[in-house]
This record gives sequence, structure tokens and C-alpha cells, in this order.
Amino acid sequence: MRFKKLLFVMLAFTASFVVENVLAEDIQVKFLVSTSQPVAKEDVLYLSGDTESLGNWQPNGSALTRKTDKSFEGIVQLTIGQTIEFKVTRGTWETVEKDADGEELSNRTVTIKQGEEIVVEVEAWADQQIRRDASSVVGTLEIRRITSIEPSRLVRVWLPPGYQDSTQSYPVLYMLDGQNVFDRATSAIGEEWGVDETLTKLNEEKLAPSTIVVAVDNSFGRVDEYTPMPDESGGRKRGGKADLFAKWLVEELKPQIDREYRTLVERKTTWICGSSLGGLFSLYSVIQFNETFGGAIVMSPSVGWGNEAMNRWIESSQSRVTKVTRVWIDFGGREGIREDSAKENAERFTRLQAILDSIANKQNSNIVLGGGLFPEGKHQESAWRERFPAAIQFVAAP
Repeated sequence: MRFKKLLFVMLAFTASFVVENVLAEDIQVKFLVSTSQPVAKEDVLYLSGDTESLGNWQPNGSALTRKTDKSFEGIVQLTIGQTIEFKVTRGTWETVEKDADGEELSNRTVTIKQGEEIVVEVEAWADQQIRRDASSVVGTLEIRRITSIEPSRLVRVWLPPGYQDSTQSYPVLYMLDGQNVFDRATSAIGEEWGVDETLTKLNEEKLAPSTIVVAVDNSFGRVDEYTPMPDESGGRKRGGKADLFAKWLVEELKPQIDREYRTLVERKTTWICGSSLGGLFSLYSVIQFNETFGGAIVMSPSVGWGNEAMNRWIESSQSRVTKVTRVWIDFGGREGIREDSAKENAERFTRLQAILDSIANKQNSNIVLGGGLFPEGKHQESAWRERFPAAIQFVAAP
């Protein structure tokens, strides 16, 4: 009897050991991570968690492999029965995932099972304000993180229909405030220019050439980067660093785009576009860097900046325009908080336009002007979207 009891204990211990050993088996676990918005090509996604294979909470614990710009996967060695906690990052805690409202997200918790894939959806990032709206992008949009400027920023490259299936090269339009250009889901105010829809339609109707659009997101230094001269209104001096930003655009970003995409690199097929302070910057750039840009779309420029300093600068810099340069410049008659301020802004624009007209009308002038004052126009994306078709057709005209 004692022998049978001993045998039973031994068998029970063995069974327990076998079960425990099976449960403790290390396996390769696949993580499938999708994102609500495309991830810049230069960014890497990581899993960070409470195990050694997940980096022991180092933000760059286990790197994921990019499948598309919105889907990633990775293989991590874990133990069956083990409960892990983890999050997804882009390499730092400043870029950790957040919930759809941008709020803190609790650690993801999962118990490891044999043959089970772990599926994760990232809705937002700590350093990027993402709206919950569905993306409105039409066509192919590639998002890049460019680090050759401080602070680094996203650059959105829209490729015209048929780009992937052709060998031809395309003109390039550079745009400011890039997050507002294509997608209401990334726009700061939920309204976009709709450049992707417009160019797709114009291309189908053969009213404008197929064009690559390179839209550069703004940064917290937008005022400094977009303004050619400082402004001292309100008792403080600000702005005036556009030359540095424009040089980066011309000397760093454009060469990179020309290397990595099939572009027509000549100035006559290289244009720049912006609105508000971005319009001011576009007008400055097409004159200051006239050997690079053959045309500019200048919408609702901030005409009062620096006590209308742009007017004086244009008069002193007109000799820089040494080759034919097409400039669309416009303004809305309702661009102001009140009726009197809108009227004052329209008068400022009229003075700027008069200076450009006088230069364009000179014998042998290289400036060709389009645009004008649109009486019902407001200072907003919907107005610029409405005027953009005429503007791009004017600038792109042979």
C-alpha cells in the first residue's frame, strides 16, 4: 500500500512538472500593430514593456517591421501563461501612443497563449495632435519625417495619379502649413485646402499638369520661419527668420526630394504656395530665391506684417527677378474680425498689388501677375480651396 501511495505522489509530481513545463515554454509571439494615421517613413515603431524582450520599459524596446505606412509587425520571445504589460512608441516617451482624444492610455495587458497573435491599434501619439475625423486624402500620400532642420517636422509628399506606373518626371509644388493641405483629419482647424482632390480633377480634365506636391508642416516657430522681416507691433519684436527657413527649403529639402522622386528640377517647373504668413513667405521666396522658383501662389498674405514692410522690401529687391516668374497673388474682401478691419486689410493688399503691378508693367519685366481682390473672400481654407484651381493653372501655364 505504501508503495502505491508513493507511486501516486511521484506520478502527480511528474504530471505537475510536465504541465508547469508546458506552461513555461518560450514561444515566438507575433504582434500586429496598425495606426489610424500614416507613420513618417523615417520613424520606427517599438514595443516597450515589462519584460527583457520588450526592453524592460525602455522606450525603444523591440523594433517593429514596417509593412505599410499604417501597418507594422514584430516577433517577440515570450512565455506561455505569462502576463505582460506594454505600450507602443516611436522610440521615446515623448512619442508614446495615446488614446483617440490624445489622453493618457493605460498599459496594454495580455496573457500569452500558444498560437495567438496580438493585435494592436494605435489611435494617436503624444507629440502629434490627431483629430478623430476620418482621413479625406485622395490618392497616394507619403509622409516623411525630415531631420535636417530643427525642430524636425513632417513633410507630406502627394504623388499624382499614375506616378507608380510611369517613368515620367513631374513638376513640383512646395506648400506651407502642410498639415492643412490634404487632410481634414490632420488640419489644425478641421478644414483643408483639398489640393489632392483639385489636382486629381484638373489632371483628369487635362486643365493642369500632373504635379507632385510637397507640403511641409509648420512648427511652433512658424511666425519666425515664415516672416522675412521682424514685426514690433504690440511692444515686442518677433519674426524675421524666413531667410534661414527658405535656405533650408532650397538647399536641403528640394535636393532630397529631387533625389528620391522623379521630379522636373528646373525652376520653371518648381513653384511655391502658401497663405497668410505662408503667403508672405511664398512671395519673399520667389523673389529672394528666383533662381530656384519659377512661380508662386500667394493667397491672403499677411499684408500688415511689420507695418507693411514687404512693400518696401519688394521695391528694393525687384532686380532679383531675372527670369520669367509667374505670381498669383490674391486677397479676400472679408478678411478681418470686423467690417472696418476687413476694409483696412483690403486697402493694404491694394497697395501691395499696386507695387507689383508697377513692376510687372515695366518694359522687359520678368514678373507675370494673376489673381486680385475677391470681395467675398474670407481668411480661411475653404476660400483658398475655392481659388486654388485658377491659381495653379495660372502658375503652371507654359
